Amino acid sequence: MKRISSTLILWWYKGIGLWVLGAIALFANSYAFYLVLRGQLSLVWLLALLLITACGIAYIRKLVLPLADEVFDDGNTLLVRRGRDSIRIPLADVGTVEYSLVFDPPRVVLQAGTAGKVAFMPYLTPGMCIFREHPLVAELRSRSKSSAS
Repeated sequence: MKRISSTLILWWYKGIGLWVLGAIALFANSYAFYLVLRGQLSLVWLLALLLITACGIAYIRKLVLPLADEVFDDGNTLLVRRGRDSIRIPLADVGTVEYSLVFDPPRVVLQAGTAGKVAFMPYLTPGMCIFREHPLVAELRSRSKSSAS
């Protein structure tokens, strides 16, 4: 089996990064609330900071938390692990393979028949241009179409 997903960067996004950003947001909102109560800061700034925090939470819930922890290529199937659950997806069941360059983290989204949408972060190698489609995407597209016919 060959790992096709990134783990170190995902560990930052889903692990340490969430705790760091959460601590910063908690501190900033608490301090802004304290300054509003003392009359040293306008309420508008506190509301703006709360709006930024809400947008950050929505971003994390929509784009970071649904990412699979690990994805392995096992020949004609993909083994996807998210938390303690793992599923096998035959490449014949994969309908579309999409790659999003715009979002951070970059993500590959597989539309599989029974599993629904599966999103994961592909491995990144040094020197890889992130403004081009990942070579893994073209490989998965060709293998899913060739095995389906």
